[in-house]
Formats: sequence, C-alpha cells, structure tokens
Amino acid sequence: MKPATLALAAALGGCAPCKPQPPPPTCKSDADCPPGDACLAGSCNPLTEVLANLAAVVQPPSRIALPGGAAEPLAPQEFRGVDATQPTAPPLTLAAPQILSGTLPVPTTCTPGEALPITLRFSGHPFIPLLDWTFEFQTDAAGQVHGALPANEQFDVWVATAAPCAAPIFGTDDTVPNAVDVGQRWPFLEAPDVLTVVGAVSAPGASQPLAGAAITVKGAQGSFAGTTLSATVASQAGPTGFVLPVPLAQVLAQPGIDGGSCAPPPASQGCTGEDCPPLPPCALLSLEVGPSDALPELPTVDVPIVGRLSLPPDGGGAAGPVLSLLGADGLGVRLPIGPGQSTLLSGRVLQPNGEPSEFCQVSVDGTVATNDGACAGGCRYRLSTSTLSDGGYALEVPAGGSYTLTATPPPGLGLAPVSLPVPSPSADGGVEGFDVVLRPGFQLTGQVFDSQGIQPVGGDTVEVLDLASGSAAALVTAGGDGRFGVTVPPGAYLVDVHPPDATGFPDRSEPVQVSSDTALTLTLFPGARLQGAVIAEPGGVPVPLAGVRLYYVEATQGFGTLALPIASGVTDAQGQFSVAVPASSARSP
Repeated sequence: MKPATLALAAALGGCAPCKPQPPPPTCKSDADCPPGDACLAGSCNPLTEVLANLAAVVQPPSRIALPGGAAEPLAPQEFRGVDATQPTAPPLTLAAPQILSGTLPVPTTCTPGEALPITLRFSGHPFIPLLDWTFEFQTDAAGQVHGALPANEQFDVWVATAAPCAAPIFGTDDTVPNAVDVGQRWPFLEAPDVLTVVGAVSAPGASQPLAGAAITVKGAQGSFAGTTLSATVASQAGPTGFVLPVPLAQVLAQPGIDGGSCAPPPASQGCTGEDCPPLPPCALLSLEVGPSDALPELPTVDVPIVGRLSLPPDGGGAAGPVLSLLGADGLGVRLPIGPGQSTLLSGRVLQPNGEPSEFCQVSVDGTVATNDGACAGGCRYRLSTSTLSDGGYALEVPAGGSYTLTATPPPGLGLAPVSLPVPSPSADGGVEGFDVVLRPGFQLTGQVFDSQGIQPVGGDTVEVLDLASGSAAALVTAGGDGRFGVTVPPGAYLVDVHPPDATGFPDRSEPVQVSSDTALTLTLFPGARLQGAVIAEPGGVPVPLAGVRLYYVEATQGFGTLALPIASGVTDAQGQFSVAVPASSARSP
C-alpha cells in the first residue's frame, strides 16, 4: 500500500473573512523562539501543543504468556495523540492482533517437496514516516503457518512458493481480518488461470542452451516496472530451458492491454491501420536472466517480451495460454554477449587522496542491442564486481552498448558513490584506464549541552539516520565533553541524541542537510517524567519488555514529513514504563 498522506493543518471554521495563517517562525535554536516554544526541524512550535499530541510506537515481545500458561502472539502497534503534558499517560493497550493461521494448500501442479515451505510477506506503511513494517512468516513442512500482524493496518501481500511449480500470490491494499485462514484467503491460482512462459537461454556462438541461469518474469512499464510476477527458476540445457507460470490476473494488470495492439500488426497481414484485425490481448513484460549460485559471474539482462493471451483452438486445455519464446533454432532467448561481441571495461577506483579503494562495488547499467535474438530491440544489461587491493576492476560488457558506471564505497568510510557515463566500448579496443575518484564525505560534528546551554552532557548515544533510505548511517557515543563526530556522504540526516537515563534529560533530535563540514550545537530540553503501562487485549494482561518510543510528527518544507524522537524506554516486569520527556509550561520538572 502507498504511504498515507499526512496533513498537519488546522481546519478553519465559519470566519468571514479568514486571514491566511502565517507560517511558524524559522529558527536555528530554542533561543530564536518565543518563550514556551521549541525549535523543532527549523521552526518554532509551542512545546505544550507538541507534547499534547505525540505518536507512540510499541514494539512488544513476539509472544506473551497468559494466565493458565498459554502463549499468544503479539504484534507492534502505533498510538496517536499521546498526551505527555501530564505525569501519567493512559495505558497503551495493544489491540488483539490480526492472527494468520491455517494451511496453504499445495497447488495440484506441485508436489509438497517442490512447493514447501512457503513464505508470506506483509509490508505496510504506518503513520510514522520511515518506519515501514515488513513481516515474514514461513510455513512448516505441512504448509501450516501461525503468526500475528498489527491490528487495523493494511498491507501489501506477497506469497511465493519456493519452487517454479506455482506462481506467486499477490494482494494489494488488502485489509486482513482479525483471524484469517490463509488457505481460504489466498488460494494458489490453478491452470488455466496462469500464463505459462516457455523458453531457453543461450549466449551467441554457444552450441547448447545455457544451464544454471536464474529466470524470472517481471513487469516492464510504469508502476509495474520491476514487479516480480513469477517464481524464479534455473535454466536447463535441454531444448525447453525453463517453464514459468505467471498469474493471468497479474499479466492483465500490466500496461499494454489496449485492445490487443502492443505492437504494430505484422506486415504479412497485408493490412494497414483500421483495416487490420485486432491482435489478441497482450501485456508488456520483462524476462530477467541473471546470475545464480551455479553461474555467479553471469550478468543480469532484462529482455522485453510481449505476453499475448491467445489460446489454441482447444482453448488451451488444462495448461492455459502459453507464451513460447523458443525460436526456430530452439535456442529461445539470446543473451547480448558472446564470443567476439564482448569488450573489456577496466580501471581503478581511488579515494580522494589518490589511494586505491578496496572492496568498492563497481556496477555497469545500460542498454545494449544485438542484430539477432530477443535483444534486437534493446535489452537492459547489468553487471557488478568488487575492486581488488589496488582498487582495480575489470568487467566484460557487450560492445556498442550505452552504459553508466557506478562505484559505491564500503559503508563507514564517509565516502560518497560516484556515477559516470562510460564511452561506448567497441569490440576493437574496449575502454581501459577508466578510473573513478570517489567523492569525499563531510564531517558531521556536534556538542550536547544541558537545558541552560552551559554544561556539556557526556555519554549520550547519538544515532545518525539517513533520511533518504531510512537506514542508520552511524551510531556513536558522545565523549565526556558531549562532543561527537561522524563522517557521512552528502545528504539529509536526522541526528537523534539519547542522553543517559540518569541525567533525566529526554531525547533531542535535529534534521540536517549535509553538503559541507557541518557542526551542531544541541541543547537538551529540561526533563519531566512520563509514566504509563502497556497492556494487551483481551484481558488487560501487562506486557513486559516492550519497547516504547514517542515521536513528534511534523511536516517541514526542507525535509518532508519527519518523525522526531522525543523519548524512549522499555517496560518492566509489570508492564510499566517511565521515560524522560520535555518539560512544558503545563508541567515543570
């Protein structure tokens, strides 16, 4: 499902006339704001209003013991409108989760050994930005599963077999009932509800079809580009190298279903324009041929294919419609590389000081066309390697292609990836000595002070979150003088400071755009204690060892919608928590 749009705006009543509300004052620190306001994400906000409307995320243990010794699964949950202006918060009650249970039936086209276990993946976008949830459950050897999802949330649903005997099951924006028998909710599609893609893979000049390549059918256009529509199989050396079932419902959802004209009518029909009979319904798809454990050095090639849904005169029989990619020579899909057609792309990756950079990921991504086979109209080609101790790399790519080379340094070095267009390589000379110099990272430093801005506070845990990816870029501990420093590539980050609990100071976070060396001065809020409890329904059972984190969600001009951490803690054996929160005018420390 797509993230819900968050609108943080006040609804205007029946005023006449209504004047536009002025934007909040911009600020760099709390000192730039009126008394009682705090500088959050670059704008002044009344602290009392902020603390009266926080969001909380509770991460419970996976299971909880109930009276009588039974154990029930639990799931994370969000709570909105938590009031931290009072000493005690109402209990955070975990609603009964959405329970997944039952048995996924093995399709008749599979044997249990081929299909099991089956993985169910649920991905959701909750209220808090950058906290996308992904849950995975795996069936046992009998196809049974038992797990829990957060209550009242919607998820994209993805169910995939471990073998090519059945196509994946998809569900989008699907509200899961509080209890669902997975075998009834998401049955596997049976023939003729699948389009069967049949083909083989070869390299130009090879006498036999290629065995061991990983084959997957994906969407090719628009929002469907890159969407996996089938299981992944390994190609075989025989005349029928692979057989892939694809759900017809997924094929029909792809772009190109426009009355049957995915491509111009063949000239052999002897017709033009409206005089031509309509072609069968079709979909623009992509056949991804890539490396595997057996062929780790194989490049990844995306071959465009057109799935026409015409049926044989008998209606397709039990097998349903078949898209055959086998050519007259029986070789099917040809990879755009082979003897005499490849050329060498080589060079070194260097650090900004000229030293070689080892273990960098070097990848080429581009389009290549060949005069024969499926890539006559152009295929996307991807290949990667790692640099050696001297920073060197070497990749063999099809001649005449158009490529971009990207060098990505290992994490933790504070160096940024670099992408460069590659001069079109030819079969005669190739491209050698194509060196790449990584961009330097920048120093992100800071110092943490008490609420008066006078005394440094040391021992803070400082987390630097990359706002582009949502992943942690660094985790450091401030020294005794409250100073910390990390090296990061250019980008947008959220710096979250968590002082030692004994200090009584709450968390303080600050978004920052890093395009040069950047120094921060972070003044902590005066602290007050917020106490509360986490309980689970039904029965109001206390939940021990549950993580509790409070956020202020704010829409900013420079960083989008941010969730600024305010406080964090863990419940005790009785399900109680006590966390430090900023002290507002409603409650002094």
